[in-house]
Amino acid sequence: MKDGQKESIRTIPRPRKGIYAVLHSIVWGTASGVIVAYFFFSAFFPEFSPFPTGDVGFAFLAVPVFCGFIMGVMLSEYELNVVIYASFVLTMISLAFIFLTVFLPLITGTVTDIAHLASGEQQRQAIVLSSIFVLPISVIGGIFGKAFGDSYLPSDEERAIRRMLAKDTRKWHEMLQTYFEEKREEEKKERRAKEEKAPEEEQNEEV
Repeated sequence: MKDGQKESIRTIPRPRKGIYAVLHSIVWGTASGVIVAYFFFSAFFPEFSPFPTGDVGFAFLAVPVFCGFIMGVMLSEYELNVVIYASFVLTMISLAFIFLTVFLPLITGTVTDIAHLASGEQQRQAIVLSSIFVLPISVIGGIFGKAFGDSYLPSDEERAIRRMLAKDTRKWHEMLQTYFEEKREEEKKERRAKEEKAPEEEQNEEV
């Protein structure tokens, strides 16, 4: 790696990266929140959904985990707190869409009594209870997604740093190898010099 590339890695504009982190967390959190809200509503109110999922457990567990996982992979170049912030955005957006959809007839005046909303009190309670668990489930998915992204899909910056470290490690190995080779050569020369001096010393002792 060239020196210019090393400098570009070491002098990363942190404020700009922080702005990108906030924007990406909002974008991915909003997109994931819309998906989670749709699956929640289609599971609890299939009669009002064009594509009903038909499985409440899938909407309750699988969708937040999957969306959190994808979100963690896409935000793996940032710190873990960015993934958690995106999970908060996911939760707020999904809750906003869910409650807006449920209470929209009451807001618009189509229904004047809350007891006549959607499919009854039991499903509304199920939505409220399920929405409470969106945040922890999506955070768990985001953590696994970030771990997967860090291991198998490193960012360009991370790959550049790894290449730089690998190159520095090779240089250290080459320097150590050169040092030990020179050390062995010096030892060989010393042994040869001692072997050459030994007969002369024996002759001097005989004289």
